[in-house]
Amino acid sequence: MTNEDPSKEFGLMERIKLNACGKCGECIKVCPVYEISQELKSAPAFRIRALKSLFKKKYGLRSLIFGSRKIDPKDIQKIVDPMYHGCTVCGHCMVACPFNFDLIEIWEKAREFIVNSGLGPAPTVQVKEAVESERNVYKMPHSARLEWLEYEEVEAPKNEKADILYFVGCTTSYSGILMPIAHAVTSILDAAGEDWTLLKDEWCCGSPLKFAGQTEKFHDYVMKNIKDIEATGARLVVFSCPACYRRFKQEYHKVLGKPLSFELKHIVELVNDYIKEGKLKPIEKLDETITYHDPCELSRLLGLYDEPREILNAFTTNVVELPENKDNGFCCGAGGLLKAIDADLSLNLSKKRIEQAEGVKATILASACPACKLNLDEAAFQKESNITVMDITELIVQQLDL
Repeated sequence: MTNEDPSKEFGLMERIKLNACGKCGECIKVCPVYEISQELKSAPAFRIRALKSLFKKKYGLRSLIFGSRKIDPKDIQKIVDPMYHGCTVCGHCMVACPFNFDLIEIWEKAREFIVNSGLGPAPTVQVKEAVESERNVYKMPHSARLEWLEYEEVEAPKNEKADILYFVGCTTSYSGILMPIAHAVTSILDAAGEDWTLLKDEWCCGSPLKFAGQTEKFHDYVMKNIKDIEATGARLVVFSCPACYRRFKQEYHKVLGKPLSFELKHIVELVNDYIKEGKLKPIEKLDETITYHDPCELSRLLGLYDEPREILNAFTTNVVELPENKDNGFCCGAGGLLKAIDADLSLNLSKKRIEQAEGVKATILASACPACKLNLDEAAFQKESNITVMDITELIVQQLDL
């Protein structure tokens, strides 16, 4: 079902930002998708220009004199490919913008507008169907959500109520290569002597719906997750997935209309606290050259740069930086549904990251995002690289001999 006037979803502030764009081109220089594809439609400035032109017909000066004109679906169709195929929603363009505009909000609002116009590409429809039918983006059986416990031989928590809740997320719950991350997180919590639990009926955090522009049901998932977490009595919710963490941290309280009753932390924040408190100490430091890939949502969009590096320095002897890091970190290509829309382009972004890791002579490429690990690991395999891709939690439990 489409809105009577889907353009209303793209608000006045977003249109002001479009018109304020100085056309400096700084965003083009840093866009990872444009760098790899070299397609003009991938350039953030092109997308801004296309959106500006689209809405000018309805909200421009002419509309004030002669009245507003309905936006032609053919014109909307022209922006579909750039908005989905040309963007991982990594936020690098936002960092480069001299006006510091929230371009993430513009891209997500534009996708919402496209979907509400009835023109969302097939993957956006598939995301909605998957999440609505099985409560996860992969359309895997919802009943299998906790099977990672059996596969990883992790003892299920006995109590539904606990001090800490681990929100696992879809990607880690259902991907066999990523289930060890969930095992690592629970092992860390056990090693720190924490009282923790899981949701017996965990739903998707809603992030794929937001990326797809399918926001109609997002609020339902927010309210369901909040209600279920509050029922556990947890004071702290821990995440290993930056996408889940960002949605909880940046949007859940807005939907709820008040602050959340529980604290939120990514596992790297919690582990860094444990190290400072003396709760975790490696048996011995890993004596290999290791480098760290900054996940876009954890670093650029949430500002967590120091914690993973402090952890690595505590657990390893030789940490080297990639040439593009922290604010300027190069996207692995797994975000923003790009992997579902153009798997080859998504993987080519990760291949560049593997090449950068090889360039700094690293033997291990660590990250703190399950989706990043999945894409980077596949890229390393295809390139027949000797680089080992690890999640930072896996490295921690290895050095703690857990």
